[in-house]
Amino acid sequence: METSEKIAALALFTSFVSLGYSIYSDLRDRSKIKTECIKLDAATPSIRVKAVNVGRRVVILDGFGAKYSDGSYWVRRFESYEMHMVNNQQIESEEHGRQLLEHDYFEEIISIDHDFYSKTFSRGHYPISLWLEDTTGRKYKIKNSEKQLAILNEQAKYIKTIDPSFKNNKKSSRNLNKKQ
Repeated sequence: METSEKIAALALFTSFVSLGYSIYSDLRDRSKIKTECIKLDAATPSIRVKAVNVGRRVVILDGFGAKYSDGSYWVRRFESYEMHMVNNQQIESEEHGRQLLEHDYFEEIISIDHDFYSKTFSRGHYPISLWLEDTTGRKYKIKNSEKQLAILNEQAKYIKTIDPSFKNNKKSSRNLNKKQ
């Protein structure tokens, strides 16, 4: 092999290494949400949904939704002008959506008096899965939500049978947008 061929082979190798590193960096440098759903020990049956931005890019959450057993959907869009706490300071936000910086999280406590139960509780339809949606339209499935909602639904059905006058029109959900 001549010197010019060695230089060409080295340049080709360097190009492939550079391309591989660029692809790796681009894949690392994107938004990524890690979600979880756990049962809470509380007087009212409830679960906690938490989503953490583990990516390196800002994520703006646009909505929180549920799918029902009859195939219908419930979606709550995050409206403009909200008061929320960031780093223990009350912040007024007029932007659409909930912005999550790196390691910020969104949390919602869902109990049987949550607003997505109120519309379908009397018809016997219950939520079967949960998701979050960002402003690009990407949906993030809430890990373990099917299992936790099944438990919560059974508890809601039990409460409905022992107390037929139970009306689900309260709105006691909490929304938190905090930095860890």
